[in-house]
Amino acid sequence: MSNNRENTETMALETKRYVCAVFFCEEKIYLVKSEDSSELNKWQFPSVEIKPGEIVISSLLNYIKNQCDLDVNTNNVNYICNIKHKYEENYLDMDAFLINIIPEERNNSCLLKDNWVNVKDIFSIPLASADVTLAQVILEY
Repeated sequence: MSNNRENTETMALETKRYVCAVFFCEEKIYLVKSEDSSELNKWQFPSVEIKPGEIVISSLLNYIKNQCDLDVNTNNVNYICNIKHKYEENYLDMDAFLINIIPEERNNSCLLKDNWVNVKDIFSIPLASADVTLAQVILEY
């Protein structure tokens, strides 16, 4: 019975589709400060909302090029998982991709050097709630 109520509640919330970039370089991953008011002072993986009609991988590659100043070869992009997370105001549906980059690409991009965290230390910093699940998947990846 409670399962039906949960499904009804979830369906009443707006679903927002995102694609997430997990940048990986020399055993480190890249994080950014959350801009969500309910997740202040928490860190998350860079992501972008997918507009209706957009293709997930195209949204990801455009985001990486325009926001990070990186031209990524699709051979270096690997699907990790899909994360579903319920927030109070909406329902998140996010596809996550691992982006392998070399140090030279990292150094020549606009990715801030202080935002790189050793993969093993991922849980030593406060993560946004949806990103906790993704971090667990990455450790097992």
